[in-house]
Amino acid sequence: MDTYFYNNSEGVALCSNSHTTPASGVSTGSGFDNLSTSALSATALSAAYIQMVGFRDSMGNRTDVEPDEIWIPPNLFEQAYEITASMGKLDGNTNNRNVHEGAYTIKRWNYMTDTNDWFLCDSRARRMSVFWVDRIGSEFAFVEDFDTLVGKWRGYGRWANVERDWRWINGSLVS
Repeated sequence: MDTYFYNNSEGVALCSNSHTTPASGVSTGSGFDNLSTSALSATALSAAYIQMVGFRDSMGNRTDVEPDEIWIPPNLFEQAYEITASMGKLDGNTNNRNVHEGAYTIKRWNYMTDTNDWFLCDSRARRMSVFWVDRIGSEFAFVEDFDTLVGKWRGYGRWANVERDWRWINGSLVS
């Protein structure tokens, strides 16, 4: 995590296999990768889950991540629903139980333009790591000249979108 909440000093994307740590002597060989390229499937979801619960903090210790959301474009809704709502395993005739049943909330995001990409998220960690800040709320003013009827308006405000940590998300950028 960065010292200043508004400064991401890593210089890598939110979902990356090149996350770093400011702590010396901590290996980033395991637990610092939150990027995959697998298309959405029950197997890929299991792999992403295992990858996320293996995340390490900046000191190399395990983190308390519990994925509970799948963010998808509208095109993947049927597939995501089938994976998370079916009682039995998909494409099997033994009717073994589906471990993904009811474990995730599906979030359809209309602004996802790639129809194959999907994200596994921990909603609790997301709320603590990514948020909007109103530094200075919206201020509006108006003045009008009586003789010329010329009016002037102004608006002012300061806002920020804050990303404090990357350990709430695992992105599958499917090529």
